[in-house]
Amino acid sequence: YGITEELVFEANPRIVIVRVSGYGNARFGGDPDRCDRAAYDLIGQAYAGWPNVVGTEDMPPTRVGLWACDYITSMMGTIGALAAYVEAQRSGIGQVVDVAQYEAVARIMESYFVAYLNAGIERKREGNKARSFQPYGIFRARDGYVALGAFGPGVYERFLEAFCAATGIPKEEFPYERCAATPEAVSSPDGRKLDEALTRFVSERTCQELEDLFNSYSVPCSRITTPKDAAQDPHWISRELFVKAFDGVLEREIFYFGVVPKFSRTPGRVWRGTPKVGQDTEAVLKEILGYSEEEIESLRAKGVI
Repeated sequence: YGITEELVFEANPRIVIVRVSGYGNARFGGDPDRCDRAAYDLIGQAYAGWPNVVGTEDMPPTRVGLWACDYITSMMGTIGALAAYVEAQRSGIGQVVDVAQYEAVARIMESYFVAYLNAGIERKREGNKARSFQPYGIFRARDGYVALGAFGPGVYERFLEAFCAATGIPKEEFPYERCAATPEAVSSPDGRKLDEALTRFVSERTCQELEDLFNSYSVPCSRITTPKDAAQDPHWISRELFVKAFDGVLEREIFYFGVVPKFSRTPGRVWRGTPKVGQDTEAVLKEILGYSEEEIESLRAKGVI
């Protein structure tokens, strides 16, 4: 429509412009041809290499579901917009914030790249269990799956106390340095013995039993939550994560996800659902932009609104 950054800054020098694309804007560097390419959530994941670390070794590269790249990109854009806004309050000068989908994902994968650049390590798909220490992974329980983690000697000692108290196995059988502290310890015969014993132990118990046991020793443990679990979980419910609001498109009340994060002094709220297309146009033009009824009717007659 011929609206350039220069025109926007001329109208408001303090404004912050956030540009979001798959590969970034060429003025900030990069191959101009690649910067012009189309992209989706999946493409951002692919160019960042994220699918390379999802799944198990025997699987092909696997995408992360639920539009994770889009959400991460939007969060990076929000952070950039707020940082630039705060700076503009001091300097009186706005700026352009450039957000590329692949860079947003690559940023949270930092260790994936620096491990290669600094040590020549190409990390592969590791599956559900960490390889450099243990226990840290997802295990199959009797009625579902649980995540269990004990990183470092302190938490490992508490894990061992819980595990051995429940099984009767002497603690001396699985010392930290020999079984869990390093990749070599994890892959050693003693390390494999610990993993096999723990895997068998978990498989014989319910998720609730495992959560109760390990959390009573301050060892992080949680079931892998399903939507049904969350909808019935008092913790989720009491934090108001599922709220009802009227949806203008469906013309009925439906559930929406609640406000995250929480604010102590100015708590947010879901005050309405999805509006119909154009539902707020007249209010914005009249109440915010100061258009008259005649001007609004003129725009409507021209098909602008």
